[in-house]
Amino acid sequence: MADERELQNRIERVPAAPDQLFVLRAYNVQPGSEMSFEALWRDFAARVIQQPGCLFLRLHRDVEKPTRFLAYEWWQSRLALIGAMCRSGDPPAYPLVGHAHEDFVRHSKGVAGSARDLRSALPGQVVTVRHFYLKVDTEPIFERLWAQSAQAEARRAGVLYKRLHRDLNLPTHYVSYSLWTDRAAPDEAAHDHAHWQAEHEPYPLASPVVRETLEVRAQIRPQ
Repeated sequence: MADERELQNRIERVPAAPDQLFVLRAYNVQPGSEMSFEALWRDFAARVIQQPGCLFLRLHRDVEKPTRFLAYEWWQSRLALIGAMCRSGDPPAYPLVGHAHEDFVRHSKGVAGSARDLRSALPGQVVTVRHFYLKVDTEPIFERLWAQSAQAEARRAGVLYKRLHRDLNLPTHYVSYSLWTDRAAPDEAAHDHAHWQAEHEPYPLASPVVRETLEVRAQIRPQ
């Protein structure tokens, strides 16, 4: 178990959030340990989901880098997450290369596609995650442009939903999270979207977009 000081340090890293809180945890796993990591994650997630205020935990695996995983967590509030950290104990000793990276974000905008339940995802479905780093004081412009783009893309077949999150520690960092029916759908959309975006106002970016494509491996929800 973590000692009191270590637990307090973990709690202090959770930023203030005015409403619901999302956490993205990126893991680089030792080659050959992918199945072990998934089993450990599932066991720990089954314990965490029992904590009040945990809405779901979802695990993804990068389709191009199979040793890279991403966990996506949805919490009712900051206090719910902190309470779970205190009650659930330490995470397992995952077979990692380095340490997990955490992004604490809040929901900013969302666009529905064909999904009926925005809290569900099935193994084999695909997620694209895009990281946007903006020029200072351009956040309202970016959110408007993202919503226009997402609404155009959401009319395509294969789009289940799209969510935009804003980093609670770095306000110029946004994360777009899109759920797709299969592996081909996001690639086809990206090809067509490049033509759409060339005809519209560009995003006010400070650096190039970082894009990941990941397969849904597991989702844990309250019983």
